Amino acid sequence: MKQEQNRIIRDTKSDLLFVQGAAGSGKTSAVLQRIAYLLYRFRNGLDEKQMMIFSPNRLFNHYIANVLPELGEKNMIQTTFQDFIAKRLGKLEVESLFEQFENETNEARKEILLLKESTFLFELIGKYIALLQKGGLRFKDIKFRGETVISKEDIQAIFYATPRYKMPARFLETKKVLREKLYELANLEAKKAWVKDEMELLSEEEYRALVPTKLEFQSFDDEQDYLAKKIVRLKFKKLHKSVLDNQFWHMKQQFGHFMQYAPRLFDLAEFNISKEDWENEIHRIVASLNENKLALEDAVLFLELCDAALGKKVNRIMRFVFIDEIQDYSKAQIAYLKSIFPSSQFTLLGDLNQAIFKRNEKSLLEEIAPLFDASRTSVVELSKSYRSTEQITNFTKEIMTESERIIPFSRQGDVPKVIQTENFVAMMDVVQREALKLKKSSNMVAIIGRNQEICEEAYLSLYKKMDVKLVHMGNQKLSEGIMILPSYLAKGLEFDSVIVLDASEKTYPSSADKTLLYTMCSRAMHDLVAVSNGEITPLFKTIPNHLYEFETLSVKTQLPSDS
Repeated sequence: MKQEQNRIIRDTKSDLLFVQGAAGSGKTSAVLQRIAYLLYRFRNGLDEKQMMIFSPNRLFNHYIANVLPELGEKNMIQTTFQDFIAKRLGKLEVESLFEQFENETNEARKEILLLKESTFLFELIGKYIALLQKGGLRFKDIKFRGETVISKEDIQAIFYATPRYKMPARFLETKKVLREKLYELANLEAKKAWVKDEMELLSEEEYRALVPTKLEFQSFDDEQDYLAKKIVRLKFKKLHKSVLDNQFWHMKQQFGHFMQYAPRLFDLAEFNISKEDWENEIHRIVASLNENKLALEDAVLFLELCDAALGKKVNRIMRFVFIDEIQDYSKAQIAYLKSIFPSSQFTLLGDLNQAIFKRNEKSLLEEIAPLFDASRTSVVELSKSYRSTEQITNFTKEIMTESERIIPFSRQGDVPKVIQTENFVAMMDVVQREALKLKKSSNMVAIIGRNQEICEEAYLSLYKKMDVKLVHMGNQKLSEGIMILPSYLAKGLEFDSVIVLDASEKTYPSSADKTLLYTMCSRAMHDLVAVSNGEITPLFKTIPNHLYEFETLSVKTQLPSDS
């Protein structure tokens, strides 16, 4: 195992270093040591600003921010994929992985999502842009004081009158023409009555701000002409900025048109998608864009379309990019990041057993391998789990099908407990009892629920009875003691003790939930307890009985009457 970790730490040649490791196998620790090693190895030509890590969530960022200084290194650039693309999308709000998980409405759109997460549509954008060279670009009117000063039809005529350069160059030429027109329009606007009204209302202070002290006028008319043009040009500054920022191009409408036009370039039936389902998808996209929102699976497609038209702003300074929890990324997302960081060496790490957001059964490594040079690709597998006791690892690995690939570390502890209760109130009584018991020997006790809703219900049931904190999207901060958090915020983290909240058949009904349940259980280092409201999940029933302690509580709970 030490040999594999050394390979991870000291690899300087691979363009792609793919680290597949079981939960608690030391992936993150090895990669943090790799960062420290690289900064030392290239100390004369590399600094922390040339290294970036994509973490699963901000909780994990806090963890890294504390660990790297302990290794004697400054913090590198840390972000999440959500934050990275949100910055590039500007005012457009993008749905996070967590919101997507909370909604859980994507099963009906599975085939469409699989298509979007592949690179098929991503690569189709190039063909679409080529068609737009001849026509079809969507523009917006440029308005001033509520009136159109350059119509979208005029902008379209200007664009398609430019020489047929590549699309980004044509946009640059169009911007030049539009700005010249704005200067002409400003001169005409200066003669209008509203400008004269503004001049008459100028205070002494405002006048001095407009007219330099040393400036002298030959006549009153010269002064009035100067002031009028100055006032208008200041007002037109926003229009010039909007042109420079490409706001005359209707990006949202263009993306909707791309999705609508795309089926003309391929056969939907080949992807098991009906025309009706695709039309419904278009309506959903347009409705979201009208609200200034964008689904996560559409974000890289939207950005790639913008980049193809306006020119991609690549980062050639970045030397090393690290992506943690890679199993939750799509091929399209990785392709986009690779296009942004064309000169970077990528280190991808994750546990494919924890792919709680993925819908594709295909190996991620198989999917992304064509994006990298095979001769400069290295794969390291870490199969031994050091995080949990042998008893917890033996229990959690049985949830997965390929359990023989996970080797437990010989550290002993109690077998996990699975407790089945009759109702929610009884379940919460057990959760309270177990949490307080575990707190006596644990610094951090995590009560992990499937989603935010069940976590909030649990918090409302417990907060008056004991000291407990609720961790959520708005408060991603860990602290010692007892906390409640949803599954997706627990990714990449470890806790002394874990209580799985409502491990019932209703909450985890099928094998589709095994990666999620495995992720939650494998966060535990010393103690693991799973409590269900009703019949336990069938995923636990396949685990050999000797690997856990099972208890059924038939507590008759007196519920309050309506009166």
